[in-house]
Amino acid sequence: MNGPALVLFDEPTSALDSKLGDQVVQLIRSEMKARGTAAIIVTHDERITQYADRTVHITDGRLDDTSDQRPSALTT
Repeated sequence: MNGPALVLFDEPTSALDSKLGDQVVQLIRSEMKARGTAAIIVTHDERITQYADRTVHITDGRLDDTSDQRPSALTT
């Protein structure tokens, strides 16, 4: 429980304004990178996708992988 390989986030910015939501996602990303932990974020907030290494959309019940259509803005 203290060192998970994967952390799941469900709508982490749903009740936040855009500035605070951006700060939260940056914190999530930096913590996951620092700990070497993978994260899956489920969201309707398209602003979050700029922080993703990979983005997958669900459209009409099908998974659409869009990760090779654009590079991640903050890949290190």
